[in-house]
Amino acid sequence: MTRIYNQSDGKQQPQETKQTTTNLQSEAENYKKTIPETNQAPQNSQWRNNVYRNKLYKFRVEFPKGWEYDDGTTKSTLARALNREYAAAISVTVTHLPDQPKNPNNIFESMPLQNYTSQFNELLALQNTKAENLNIEKSALNNFPAYVIDFTRKVSSGT
Repeated sequence: MTRIYNQSDGKQQPQETKQTTTNLQSEAENYKKTIPETNQAPQNSQWRNNVYRNKLYKFRVEFPKGWEYDDGTTKSTLARALNREYAAAISVTVTHLPDQPKNPNNIFESMPLQNYTSQFNELLALQNTKAENLNIEKSALNNFPAYVIDFTRKVSSGT
């Protein structure tokens, strides 16, 4: 809600306006269209027990043993591990950068940590989600620079 002050009678009187949900959804959809889709073709994915491998993006990741594994539920998730007992999840997502990267093999050069963190928070806000205990660190995935994101969030069951 935004307050706009009007001074027609010399006094400030609050005049309230609301940005509609439709406008926010439209803004989010327009932003999503600028980002290329993640290739989730099944022929690129391979599960072997708790190890996921992706041939197209050329990486593999080993998840904790004994968890449940699936391909995730979002358009950018390639693999996910769930531990229902501890309400924990690990997701591997691939999001293409909307601009031409400076160095396609080095995300640290293409998008510094501060910019990446800012963009990550913007994407969460578009999903009406706020990260708690957010920690983004430089790491490597298949010997390529990668950011590892660790955070918690509150989820409502809707009941």
